[in-house]
Amino acid sequence: MKVLNNRTFWIILGLYVLLFAPAAFGIDNMLKYSKINIGNGQEVNPIGFTGFAFFKYPQVWHNLAYLGSWFQILLAVIIVSLVSNEYSFKTLRQNIIDGMSKAEVIIGKELVIILLSAFATLVLFVLCLVLGKSVEGIAMFTGVEYVLAFFLSLVLYLNFAYCLTSLVKRAGLALGLLLLYTLVIENIAAYRLPESIAQFLPMSVIGSMLPNPFADFVGGTAAANLSPPNLIAWGIYNAVFIGIIYLLLKKGRL
Repeated sequence: MKVLNNRTFWIILGLYVLLFAPAAFGIDNMLKYSKINIGNGQEVNPIGFTGFAFFKYPQVWHNLAYLGSWFQILLAVIIVSLVSNEYSFKTLRQNIIDGMSKAEVIIGKELVIILLSAFATLVLFVLCLVLGKSVEGIAMFTGVEYVLAFFLSLVLYLNFAYCLTSLVKRAGLALGLLLLYTLVIENIAAYRLPESIAQFLPMSVIGSMLPNPFADFVGGTAAANLSPPNLIAWGIYNAVFIGIIYLLLKKGRL
């Protein structure tokens, strides 16, 4: 009820769609109408050039999933705003006084996170179907596992944002810490830690699920890592973040 009547929620959700979808269409048009000089006076359209087949199946699933991951911060803003508002306006405390259990409070937020992630994944799926270019001999849904990788990575990212906000209670500080950790702290930690450990840091788990597809453009490989060890790490981090939130509520951090 609180989410449905929250104007900020709808504004940011609309902004997510209005940025993600036009960005995808914009790249599509840019590649469709631009030319690349490949020497000897020859020019090719990037959409037909193997190295830049951005919207051809199966690459479109990976490329748009990676593009969508750049807009995840907007959905994190929604979670941070909802959680911080409950601390600022004491509605969380009032809910618990009125009889909600701490587990019910967390379940409510997890439902929001799952529904937000499902909505964003649906937007991704529709864009892939609309913008995808068929290639003879390749099935349309080859590579669709990136849609699942997108959903899982978003759930983990939003739970991390939820945990940070529960720790600091203030929206601005939580978003600052989220960006600081994502862009700076984990990169420094990953540089100093052995690769066998660094690959299982939270953002590294997310990054391995949705690696930069540029490697495919230059002849390398960049596949979604949905291996059992990575999925186990994903599950452990979600459990840890939710566990921290529960302990904070149990200690009366209301």
